[in-house]
Amino acid sequence: MKRTFQAIIIAGFFLASCIGPKEKQIIGLTRIKPLGPFPDSVFVLESILPSVPELHWFNNWIVVICRSPEAGQAPLTFINAVTMKVEFKLGTFGRGPGEFTSVNPYYFEKTDTSIAIHTNAFYETKYIYTPPNSFEILNSPLIAFEPLNGLTKISDTIFTFRNDDHDSCNYVVFNTSSQQRIGRFREQPDIGPRRLSFADCRKFFSSWLIANDDKTILADFYVFNPVIHFYDQNYKLRRAIWTQQSAECTFGDDIRNGTCKEYFESPKKAADLIWVKYLSKSKIETRHSTELQAWSWDGDLRIRYLIEKSFYHFVVSDDGKSLFILIRDEDKDIFERYSLY
Repeated sequence: MKRTFQAIIIAGFFLASCIGPKEKQIIGLTRIKPLGPFPDSVFVLESILPSVPELHWFNNWIVVICRSPEAGQAPLTFINAVTMKVEFKLGTFGRGPGEFTSVNPYYFEKTDTSIAIHTNAFYETKYIYTPPNSFEILNSPLIAFEPLNGLTKISDTIFTFRNDDHDSCNYVVFNTSSQQRIGRFREQPDIGPRRLSFADCRKFFSSWLIANDDKTILADFYVFNPVIHFYDQNYKLRRAIWTQQSAECTFGDDIRNGTCKEYFESPKKAADLIWVKYLSKSKIETRHSTELQAWSWDGDLRIRYLIEKSFYHFVVSDDGKSLFILIRDEDKDIFERYSLY
């Protein structure tokens, strides 16, 4: 079965490489539901979380991933989503056996009985979970000795990522068994006749790639373009969605000095939907509220929520009923919980 699936994947690249750009579909952003202004619950954590964390969901825990060593921090912190207390921590930073020098906070693969994280730049570390709260490292296989930007898992042996070489605007597809690139894919948003340098291409076409649970659909959410691309399991572009006619930005200095509008940020999976922040503001603009969107894997916008405050870190429970946002303060970390309806 695995061989058959891999053969389909490999064959898909030859199809994807021949596909021209799709006519863009512009959707109107109209109805939006206010969420709040007051959360259902507010929790002040007893301990300060790492300075650059990312939040994920497993079982009934909020999992906080720490990128690199900080005083007193572990790679993974598990917070009970009911009591909002830190229950335990997992992993150790260091250079000894079984320790991590770094962890990619955005990569988090899970099943009912396991989690996998991207560690030490080149490896995937898999933990086996035994209830109620026991985790044991199963293995840490090599992915690739390459920069693994935007790492996404397709199967046990197939991963996609962006590299820093001359092909940095595309996603590389990599076979870990053979340690070879077996293809590439990506349709760039149409920006007219302008040409980009490799450096500008990496920045202007920055995006977040996310796959559904059975790895049959990939959704690519762009940062500096109001664009989402949906690909099938053969890496063929199926839908190209724009939330407005064009990006209100020019590449180059606008991106570097923070005046370029940003659109999508930090997509997460929950309840068979994609939950993503929609900004439509530049870094230098004040953000008093945050829009959270839920998209189907078919590319349909299901709902828009407006939260009357600015935040970066969030997670949605697996059943899609609860939103948790993290508010960073100078001397404390505050979680707020909202009911989604």
